[in-house]
Amino acid sequence: MQLEKRDNRSMPARAEANFRELAAQPGLIAIMGGKFSTAALPCIPLAHDLGVPLLLPWSSADSLIDHGRSPSWTFRLSLRDSWVAPALIDRAVAAGPKRLGFLLPANAWGRSNDAAIRQHLNRRGLPPGTTAWYPFGAESMIDAWSTLVAAGAEVVVLVANEGEGAVLVRELAKAPASARRPLVCHWGLTGGDFVRLAGPGLHLLDLQVIQTFSFLDARGSTAERVLEILQAQGAAADGHDVLGPVGLAQAYDLTHLVLRATAKAGTTERTAIRTALEHLGPYDGLVGRLEEPFTADRHEALDPSRIFFCQWDAAGVLRRVVP
Repeated sequence: MQLEKRDNRSMPARAEANFRELAAQPGLIAIMGGKFSTAALPCIPLAHDLGVPLLLPWSSADSLIDHGRSPSWTFRLSLRDSWVAPALIDRAVAAGPKRLGFLLPANAWGRSNDAAIRQHLNRRGLPPGTTAWYPFGAESMIDAWSTLVAAGAEVVVLVANEGEGAVLVRELAKAPASARRPLVCHWGLTGGDFVRLAGPGLHLLDLQVIQTFSFLDARGSTAERVLEILQAQGAAADGHDVLGPVGLAQAYDLTHLVLRATAKAGTTERTAIRTALEHLGPYDGLVGRLEEPFTADRHEALDPSRIFFCQWDAAGVLRRVVP
């Protein structure tokens, strides 16, 4: 097997062009997406029109799976926003009722989270809170943040990647303590070197981030083997400094699942591989045991039970928060 990489630079048009180019290659068995839902969404029609399994190890927008196409060619081993939003909200109000603020990106990922947030607030009978939107790649977040504070937000739910999240942390570090609020965050913050980008001001904030996997908690030969590979490549010294641990772990398992499907199909013909992915049986992976990763009716390998929360400690290590 051979792996080919393309950089879509988080641009939907480039992601679509990359998908077309890769799909045209003889012997291609599948295409694995990256972190951004916005880059994966335009590839859904292509996956179905061209008959290419699209594997999703991190993108969380619901519509990547709930697209209404049958048979589906998209397979996800990740969270989805309709699981994340309830967890973020429930975490935010766990200590008692709070006025909530929501800081969301003005793109498809933000809209997916907004829809899930509204549904869960209605389900729980909670007030709608206040929502502020920021542009992707924002160089300042303080105006949007100030809108939430002025509206009385006591806890802020943040949906952001490491770049915008670090901008916010640096700005809040310079603001008066009275302008800061606890933050409960989507996992995009962990997709890069957030601690370095955020700077020392990170430790002034009460910030928790959702996760599904941690190398600090992982046990068994698979985790040991992956850490040895990372160490040999100079990508990590130990489990304390792995960047993007959820994306890495979920991509690792999804890669092994598609290789198992290829072996089961006995061919590199993509329709056979797509079908085999729905009939794999139990798999013990890095993220954990999956009794039945995918079925004909379910192309989500994970479920909400995988969710937990972490905080960065004073040394910049992402550690699980005791419930």
